[in-house]
Amino acid sequence: MYVLAQNLEVDPMKIWKPAKSVNKRTTAAGTVRYCVAYAWKKLGSKTRQWKSFDTQEEAEKYRVAHNAKLEARSHGACSAFDEATSHEIALWKHRLEVKGITISQALKYSYDKMSPSKGSSTLKKAVIDYYKTRDFSKLAKDYVYRLKQCLDLLTEEYGSTQVNELKMEELKAWLDSQSWAPSTRKPHESSLRMFFTWCFKEGYTTQNPTDRLQPTKIIKDDVRIMSPFVVGDLLNLAAEKGYWRILFSRVITFFIGFRRSETAKFCWEKFHWDTNELVSPLSHNKGRIRRRANEITPNARQWLLLCKANKVELPLKITTLTTEWNRLLAAYKKRNPGFDYKQNTCRHCFTGYDLAMHNSASATAKRMGNTEKIVLNTYNEIATKKDAEIYWAIEPDKKFNAAIAEAKNQLPFVSTLKTEDIPGALKQYEQFLEAGKLDLAGLVQHELVHWRHPETGESAFDFFNWHPSNTEVTTTKDGTQYKLRK
Repeated sequence: MYVLAQNLEVDPMKIWKPAKSVNKRTTAAGTVRYCVAYAWKKLGSKTRQWKSFDTQEEAEKYRVAHNAKLEARSHGACSAFDEATSHEIALWKHRLEVKGITISQALKYSYDKMSPSKGSSTLKKAVIDYYKTRDFSKLAKDYVYRLKQCLDLLTEEYGSTQVNELKMEELKAWLDSQSWAPSTRKPHESSLRMFFTWCFKEGYTTQNPTDRLQPTKIIKDDVRIMSPFVVGDLLNLAAEKGYWRILFSRVITFFIGFRRSETAKFCWEKFHWDTNELVSPLSHNKGRIRRRANEITPNARQWLLLCKANKVELPLKITTLTTEWNRLLAAYKKRNPGFDYKQNTCRHCFTGYDLAMHNSASATAKRMGNTEKIVLNTYNEIATKKDAEIYWAIEPDKKFNAAIAEAKNQLPFVSTLKTEDIPGALKQYEQFLEAGKLDLAGLVQHELVHWRHPETGESAFDFFNWHPSNTEVTTTKDGTQYKLRK
């Protein structure tokens, strides 16, 4: 309401006029609204523009402020003052000479008059109120975490400062002091804009200090990936050092495509060893509705079995992964001084080599949880097919083979069949054998052998008294008979 009438000058499609009165209107739904006509569109004489309010007091307040804007523009409000002060000077200009009020007195008066009802609140109080009024339940967890992180850090610095006293220069200096990378700083700037816009609307401040804050520009460097030889050497070094937790995380990022934040939330139950699939719950995908089920590649399976053999306890903590990753990088740089790591390189490796290997941007985008357009624009032709073949063959050193074999033998297999599925599965198994489809028969047999009755713990073959020599009738222990075709 107190912003100078500069916005009136940038819209050539409107003819701005003084608001003469407040009109009471009733909507089609029967709601009473108080309207102010503040402009005309140039499209015709009947196209008047209105602004509606719930109460007559709000409408009258807007009408006075709108006329003050027009008066400020017509008097050419002094540019030496800030915008809000220029309004008040223009509004009271005709009274200054009569009352004998000086410019200094007018400035003091205008600041006192414009002070909002909540203008004396500190930043800490405003942040608490903001948390209470916002509904975070429908927002992505990562977004809420970033928002609260930003505001909590700002509160530590300016918590006792009144919101109305914070200036853009102070916010910019604070952002600069955080030493954030552009890609990290830009989301925090958005969080600040959203917060201070709320403060302005709720009356905590008369001006939004983020209005003049220049957004950070992100200059994308060329995407960098590691050679397959460096990746293999790095992972084997982690195994030698016993950094099993970061090895677990990086293997999933390198070869399965999940982000580090997602790898920290997995548990061993999410690994489908029989189908070689790793499924991410919805909460792992930044609040997205879709669920990702990525393939556990043969080489990733070997690495993960090695981690399982060394009893990696899941889920993990991000802080633990960060600490072990920094230690691993330091150890590798000591061995290879020319090595230079760049953030997000691990996931870039997965995307680049996956695209080079399969030549399908849509499939790669689905596996990494991104869009096909980004994959093509960012990762196209950054890796060769020859390097990709070496990359997807990276496995642990031979000295770890015994541990991997032991972990493999201990893998539990849970059949996907239910009790009511067994008779049909037995029939299908018999049909596959008769048709000579031994591969399909083997898959069904694998399920039947590993199926266990929930009460007795017997396999399907034992519980149903079914044997290849007796294929005429299958009788369950509860007396139900199922005929099988020879």
